[in-house]
Amino acid sequence: MSQSQLKQSKAFINEGDPVPISTLETDKEGDSSMPDLEDSSQESCRIKKLALDLLSALCGKRIDPTRIKFTKTVLCNRGGNGDVVMATLVDDSDDESQPERKVAVKKLRFSLKLGIEKFLKAFVTELRILDKLCHPHIAKIVGFVEDIENKIAWMIFHWEANGNIRQFLRSGTWEIPERVSLIRDVAAGLEYLHNCQPPICHGDLKSIITDNIPFSDIQNEVRIVVMVVRGQLPSIDAHDQLSQIRSLCNIMLKCWEPEPKERPSVIECKKLLRWIPFSIPVMKSDEESEVRSAALLIQNGEMYRLQGQNDKALDAFQKGLVIARSTGDKAAIGGIMIQLGHLRRAQSKYTQADESFAEAMEIYKGIGDDLGQANAVLGRGNIHWTWSKHDEAERFYVDALELYEQVGGDFGRASALVGLGHIHHTRSKHGEAERCYAQALAINISIGYILGQVNALFGVGRTQMIRSDYAEAEKSFTQALDLSTSTGNRFNRASASLGLGDAYRARSKYAEAKEAFSRALEIFKAAGNRLGQASALLGLGNVYHARSNDAEAEEYCSRALEIYTDVGFGMGRGNALCGLGSIHCAQSEHAKAEKCYVEALDVYTGLKHSFGRGDALLGLGDTYRERSKYAEAEKSYAQALEIFTSDGNRSGHANALRGLGHIRRARSKYEQAEELYSEALEIFTSLEDERGQTDSSLGLGELRIRQARYVEAKAFIGRAAEISERLEYRLGKDQSEKLLLDVLEAEKSTVGS
Repeated sequence: MSQSQLKQSKAFINEGDPVPISTLETDKEGDSSMPDLEDSSQESCRIKKLALDLLSALCGKRIDPTRIKFTKTVLCNRGGNGDVVMATLVDDSDDESQPERKVAVKKLRFSLKLGIEKFLKAFVTELRILDKLCHPHIAKIVGFVEDIENKIAWMIFHWEANGNIRQFLRSGTWEIPERVSLIRDVAAGLEYLHNCQPPICHGDLKSIITDNIPFSDIQNEVRIVVMVVRGQLPSIDAHDQLSQIRSLCNIMLKCWEPEPKERPSVIECKKLLRWIPFSIPVMKSDEESEVRSAALLIQNGEMYRLQGQNDKALDAFQKGLVIARSTGDKAAIGGIMIQLGHLRRAQSKYTQADESFAEAMEIYKGIGDDLGQANAVLGRGNIHWTWSKHDEAERFYVDALELYEQVGGDFGRASALVGLGHIHHTRSKHGEAERCYAQALAINISIGYILGQVNALFGVGRTQMIRSDYAEAEKSFTQALDLSTSTGNRFNRASASLGLGDAYRARSKYAEAKEAFSRALEIFKAAGNRLGQASALLGLGNVYHARSNDAEAEEYCSRALEIYTDVGFGMGRGNALCGLGSIHCAQSEHAKAEKCYVEALDVYTGLKHSFGRGDALLGLGDTYRERSKYAEAEKSYAQALEIFTSDGNRSGHANALRGLGHIRRARSKYEQAEELYSEALEIFTSLEDERGQTDSSLGLGELRIRQARYVEAKAFIGRAAEISERLEYRLGKDQSEKLLLDVLEAEKSTVGS
């Protein structure tokens, strides 16, 4: 069956300003008597000669009408230009072994308005176009019948037993992946037409997903035009089928852009369609009420999984597994096990996920399917990275990358590069991580894989955060969020929100950060993803701490630590311990703070994560300084400064400078302290880190008091007070008030003396 019969083609006569050559125009009033043809024998001869001349190049396609036997009087289809009926084409040779074949005869209607000569020329033009077309998803013309004097102009096509797309869709109940398969076929046919010279546009596509054309309830064409111009387009979210596949909806919305230049080309559409779950339609018997194809159930399950509908996804995969096992379809079993691995990973069931990937790996290895094996190996790499088993994860990623390069799997190659980027990032090899993420992003853009682009953008954003390029990181995470929203992938939306929350917090945008982390927490809770929940909880804890709401901050960070410890995610555990250490330090619980920072330092050292080590050393420096252990504090700050300088992390670099400034000030080395504070303030200002600016300004203010430079002191302290008030930074406000009182007292003492 040609799943996409493309009819009524229009050719563009030039490429600069395409003008469609219209096919035959419809006479709405029905048949005409054609007085010129009947009354003028001279005109009749001229038209007959014109027909012979115009059709001479197509004489090999001319069919004797006596060879056509109409087997049905009932119309198969009625179009705007003619009627389609089924017939039998009899072979004209003496070879009786040649069977008769069924054909579809499109009987064109004459139009008095068009005129006989224009009608004939349009008929010939369409025949010439159709005769040149050869594509598996375009109905092939067999020939034509022309007898102008008797008002006969027929086009003969191969008979397609299942009809055109619309008729086929009405012949049964089709799942969305099956409909997407038809859309892919249509896109392939359109690409062929658009690449013809001159290009050909179809101009009469019908709905495939919903069975209804847009605005099917509106009969007034003028009203439809007005609605389109005003942007009053049909609702997508309100439709049950469309709402299940947001990535397809996104393509539709792009195709509805009022400005033609903003619409995607058919090539771009094909790229996007490639990544939407699809399955070739399979006819079901009347007794079969449920899907009986393992392949279709896999695609249904993947569609549900990508939309975060985990229960429906699991049900589809389990039913598919029963069918695949009963038929001994090992390839299908392997595919389902990989999908179950992805699903269980999203649900934080990491042991089960690894078992599923391992089973798939052995199945594919046994049947010699390198691509399937690579997919399974990649899945195991992701699980081992989550478990902080980075050496094992790296081996899996490298093996997967080699397999993908052997089979030419660009999608998998990009995914393996993202995984290796994560390993390099964890080991603080940020240059190598950045290169991996950039390569992966370029590959995914070239193949139109949006989910892959999102994953690569996560990596790019994290690298930018390490380098303190917070504005650029915000752009990367925003782009990832927009792409995730367009595809309806809730898990990626939540992950992008986590990244945005971190970028907002780094730029002291605490309200936006809280909103982003809360949104992520809600999605991860609904999906049952504990690791995601822990990251969102930690983010919220850090926001509350930045706003000096330490009671809630401690609660959120403690809950995050519990989940990270239970899941076995070392990186998250170290981050949560640092968060708790900072909270304890602010509450003057220095022994507790020191314990948290030491434990975090051990975790990061084991992971070879220098950035985390730098953070833990900063925290230890603060704790030692508050307890007047200046030698230990200075050593911790100096080590942190060395790490952050090496990593290119400007925020950490500035924090270490500020800490060293505190030590120099405490030791009355005011010139050195001033230099350190000033450099830190300059960096924090360039990073738009207002909390860092506040702390550095307070340090300079206190330094100016000790130097008896009271006017400058009040300027620094006033600046810190204004920022602290706006950020709801309680510690900053308290210190500002105290230092202002100290300035006033110092000024009074100076005047009194």
